Amino acid sequence: MLKRFYTIIIVPHAAAKFRQIKIPHHRLVLISVICFFAIISIGFFAYNYVHLRARVSELDSLLLENARLKNENAEYKVSTDILSQKIAEFDDYRKKLNTIAGIQPPPEGGEYGGVGNLDDVQQSPASRALKHNLPSLQQQVNDMDKNFQLLMDHYENLSLLLASTPSIWPVRGYLSGYFRYRKDPFTGRNSFHQGIDISTPLGKPVIAPADGIVISASRDKGYGNVIVIKHRFGYTTRYGHLSKFAVRRGQEVKRGDVIGYIGQSGKATGPHLHYEVRINNKAVNPLNYILEE
Repeated sequence: MLKRFYTIIIVPHAAAKFRQIKIPHHRLVLISVICFFAIISIGFFAYNYVHLRARVSELDSLLLENARLKNENAEYKVSTDILSQKIAEFDDYRKKLNTIAGIQPPPEGGEYGGVGNLDDVQQSPASRALKHNLPSLQQQVNDMDKNFQLLMDHYENLSLLLASTPSIWPVRGYLSGYFRYRKDPFTGRNSFHQGIDISTPLGKPVIAPADGIVISASRDKGYGNVIVIKHRFGYTTRYGHLSKFAVRRGQEVKRGDVIGYIGQSGKATGPHLHYEVRINNKAVNPLNYILEE
């Protein structure tokens, strides 16, 4: 049987001799098949390479978006914590104002209840945190806004009451004694402490927390050097264990005036101020009336 051949003639240029290359039929078929599969393979790998590059680009975008969301979530957590803290501070301020004004605040909470655990924000997207926390915070802000409106109406014509209310610290220091039952450091017996003790360095000035008139600046066995100031609306304040006086009986004082200096006269274990607030001679917790931080 005759073998089939294909002849390829190569002519380099016009003056050169041409060359002949004989290729058997079966070899040409094999080369064609190899070329065909080579083209298919190249096309397959090219397609997968382009597809893989697209997936890598998409993955990079997802990683960037994930990082952005994590950063946004962390920023939201911080912002929400700060907002919750401010709401708590305003709420404490509001309660003290209600106590001073003697009015009943509007109902609190609404349908949302409390703020809840803000740690959930760390485990959920910012959108979920917004959905679950902001309505509650907004409700609290709305409740306080209503209450502050009542307080504003109440205080509009009561500047005299505010000026006469002992609403600032008489001295800054460490709160070492509270308005509650405690063991007396001298007798060892359980007795009610009718004021607060503020420990602070010897000789530090004590100021009047409200307008009033000094009704007593004298020596007492227990209180030591003690000043009593009468304010309007039934308020009186008492300042014990002073080292010396800066006012005298019958003197009118304004909020912020220096009235005496820290000491440890009377029954005192160290330099501090014993501070009392009374309404119609009944002792009340001074911390309920201090509006400063």
